[in-house]
Amino acid sequence: MGVVASAIPGTLPPYPDEPPSEELRNVLATKSLDGTYSAVASAIAGGSAAVVTVAAGQLVGNDIAGARYEGTVNPNDDASTIAFRIRMHVPPGVFSIWGAPDTENFLIFELNVDIPASDFAEGKPIWVPQYQLWIIFRRIPDEFAIFAGKDGLGAFIAGLLRSETLWRDLESRLVNNEDRSP
Repeated sequence: MGVVASAIPGTLPPYPDEPPSEELRNVLATKSLDGTYSAVASAIAGGSAAVVTVAAGQLVGNDIAGARYEGTVNPNDDASTIAFRIRMHVPPGVFSIWGAPDTENFLIFELNVDIPASDFAEGKPIWVPQYQLWIIFRRIPDEFAIFAGKDGLGAFIAGLLRSETLWRDLESRLVNNEDRSP
């Protein structure tokens, strides 16, 4: 079992500060956390955002820097915490929130942590002391699952390229005084 993460740096409470919401208790009672989530993380060298999906306890996802995630997410027996057993694969030359050295090889980070069930998917910042990491999870519509799957990095890139084109078009219109609205 991993160390229980805390919402307050330096403390490791045996139970969450608040009981899980009724909706979360119902989810935990069925041992199902299936769905699509946004995850925002911040550590010593910076921050990142990811989209992950959970299906039957299996997690997959991608972040905006190009890292991929795989692992398991399951409620512990008492349902007060959720066990995350995650492998983060970081391609060569890609930014890491921990400031890992630039290498010619993929880096793999193993994240094994239990977080308070009351904080998961509720948008609350969670402090994970053993990784010097703040993370926030929020349940999002399943339409965003495309960003978590095997084609997720391509979906991120396609969205960014489309945005870049729209911005260039707008800037061109502004230069030519065709449009003043952003």
